[in-house]
Amino acid sequence: MKKLIIFIVLFSSFAQAQFYEIEYEMQVQTHYTEKGLKFFEEWEKDPKDRQIIIDMNMNPPIENYKFMFNENYSSSNHIAKVNNSQEDQHISVNKTAPTFGKNAFIDYKENKFWSQIDVYGDKYLAYDSIHKISFEDTGKMKEILGIQVKEAIGKIGKYDLITWYAPSINYKFSPDIFYGANGLILELHYKYKMSDEGEILVSWKATKIKDLNKSLKLVKPNKGKLVKYTDLNKIYEEANNKRNAMYNQEESTKNKLI
Repeated sequence: MKKLIIFIVLFSSFAQAQFYEIEYEMQVQTHYTEKGLKFFEEWEKDPKDRQIIIDMNMNPPIENYKFMFNENYSSSNHIAKVNNSQEDQHISVNKTAPTFGKNAFIDYKENKFWSQIDVYGDKYLAYDSIHKISFEDTGKMKEILGIQVKEAIGKIGKYDLITWYAPSINYKFSPDIFYGANGLILELHYKYKMSDEGEILVSWKATKIKDLNKSLKLVKPNKGKLVKYTDLNKIYEEANNKRNAMYNQEESTKNKLI
């Protein structure tokens, strides 16, 4: 009898498991202080181009991500879309998720994420911590994609967070590195200051949801030089300096031959 009860409990638990593929819209908006705007005056002398850049940073194009998960892992992957706009393309702003970039494999047991990054042909596997937040319900409710969700707020370090989670989907995950609400997060907003030059506002909103009916096999990436995600800025800076030096040397050689 005990074996039968155990079997029924395990089977019932398995039968109730829910797994989905979800598409999210993601946007990163930058709101500048007077000091931040002053920086642009020094950086971009053309007032027309300067204002275009400021406006595009304040309201950049929406990016799309596909999010999938199983019992222990999740993945967020940027969906590339072709821009067929006929407008002037000499200035463009593309902002991916500031916490992990274009892709992330998240391990909730190790409390880490990994992201594959290409820096001018050099492959890196960047990693860092994810953050479990102690969210507090506000009592507000609404529906997203026909699913009832609850609002909760939280804070960690420099980040202030607002989330809308689905209690009916019993996984405390999100498409970003912040998680811990009492259900799957279908909408997430967080903001943080960038020194005294302005404030970043990041928004995730679920737009499509597909029932997968079974647990997915998600594989941790393993290709590329292992680096900490916070070291990527230095890696990009060194790569850009090297490319600029090579370009200047080539230009200097061409001028000598003229």
